[in-house]
Amino acid sequence: MRYQTYNELYDVRTLRKRGELVSNNVDIGYSVASMWLDILMRSSTADDAGKYGQLSNHTPTEINLILLVGNTRNMLLREFLEILKIPKSTLTSIINRLEKKEYINRVINQRDKRSFGLQLTERGKQFMELYTAYQKEMGSKILRGLNTEEQQRLLYLLNKISACVIPQKIESEENNND
Repeated sequence: MRYQTYNELYDVRTLRKRGELVSNNVDIGYSVASMWLDILMRSSTADDAGKYGQLSNHTPTEINLILLVGNTRNMLLREFLEILKIPKSTLTSIINRLEKKEYINRVINQRDKRSFGLQLTERGKQFMELYTAYQKEMGSKILRGLNTEEQQRLLYLLNKISACVIPQKIESEENNND
């Protein structure tokens, strides 16, 4: 049997009714993660692929770096390392790839002339605009079926989830780095 939606596949009541529930101890975390994957996998259309296909040629870290460069001024390379939480060698290879693809350039940093910073090229700016348009369109799709109160609740819950899932610096780590 082929399941079409998350509810058909993971909803405990549906599985119990069909006699397909293996255990009454269904892991809700697994259900949430599976639903999220289903949403991600099924939310893009052929039209999206045509409009935003260029985005799939980049890793999430490359996209994050492009967005950081486009949204900040005069950041030092070490600051990018701190924000992205990646090793220096990884940042160097990402910068090299993006420079080769003509998305960014290394420039002398205006704050510290001894250090390099990054700036977007015209191609990088176009990529950032495309990515921003994609994010806005996806956000609209996500919110389309929710009323204003539900949208606010979703934002609240996503912030709460983010605080649990995204690693935060521990205070003792910050004190040791000073």
